[in-house]
Amino acid sequence: MPNYVLERRAALSEGNYVLVASPDNDYWVAFAVNVVDTYLQRFGSGFNIVIAGSQDAEGDFYTIPYSQVRHMLNPAAMYLAPRRRWVASIAANELRVRKYPVTLDVSSFYGATELLQAAGRLTEGEENDYAIENRRQEVAVRIKQSQFRARVLANFETRCCISGVTEPHLLVAGHIIPWSDRIETRLDPTNGICLFVSYDKLFEAGYFTIDNEMRVVVTNLLPTLSEGLQEVLERVDGRRIGHPIQHDLNPEYIQYHRDNIFLRD
Repeated sequence: MPNYVLERRAALSEGNYVLVASPDNDYWVAFAVNVVDTYLQRFGSGFNIVIAGSQDAEGDFYTIPYSQVRHMLNPAAMYLAPRRRWVASIAANELRVRKYPVTLDVSSFYGATELLQAAGRLTEGEENDYAIENRRQEVAVRIKQSQFRARVLANFETRCCISGVTEPHLLVAGHIIPWSDRIETRLDPTNGICLFVSYDKLFEAGYFTIDNEMRVVVTNLLPTLSEGLQEVLERVDGRRIGHPIQHDLNPEYIQYHRDNIFLRD
C-alpha cells in the first residue's frame, strides 16, 4: 500500500515538518533551520518532525515530536555548509544528528499515526489556551510511553523473553495489567514485559499467561483453537521466560493477568 504520510503530505505538512528519505540510505535527511523556526513560531514545540521512507510501505515513517529532538538541534551540532541545517540519519531505529554525541531511540515513533493526528494547525474554535494545553498533554503521554518502552526493553536486554528475538522494531513493551485497566501501573517497569510482536498479541488476548515460576502457561481452550495457533502455543507451553536484569515482574500484576485476562473454560 502507498506510504500513509506521502499520500497525505500536503495536509500533514500543516502541522508536521515532513521530510522524505530512503530506508536504503539510513533515512538520511537534513533539517533546515529556517523551516524549524517557522514551525516553532506557529506551534511552539507542539509539532512533529516526520521522516517518510519507502513510497510503497504504508507504515514506513517516523513521527518524532520536536520536543524529543530539541536538545539535539543546537548550533554546536549544525552542519553549516552550504546551508544552515542539521544532517541526520536513522539506523536500527537510532536517530543520529551529525556532530551530536548521543543517539536517540526512535523505535516507538515508527509508524505512529496517533502523533500525526495530534499535531497540526489549530482550528479557529481551538485557538485558546485550553486547547493548546490539551495538545501538549497528549504529546507528553506519548513521550512517557516511549520512556516506558525504553525501560522495559532495557530490562530484558532488548530481547523477547520467550523467543529470544532481538530486532527492536519487532519487540513490544507489553503491559501485564492492560493500560486501560489501572492508571497507576501504566508506566511501572515491573508491569512491563518484552515480547515479540506476535507473542504480545497472544498475551494481551489471554491465550497464555505466566505462573509463579515464571513459566508460560497456555489456555486450556487449546483444543478448540485452529491448528496453526495450537502449534504456536504448544511450542512455548512450559517455557521459562528470560529473567529481567533490573526490575523483577510484580507478582501481583501477574496474578491479575491470570485472574482477569487469561482465557479459561
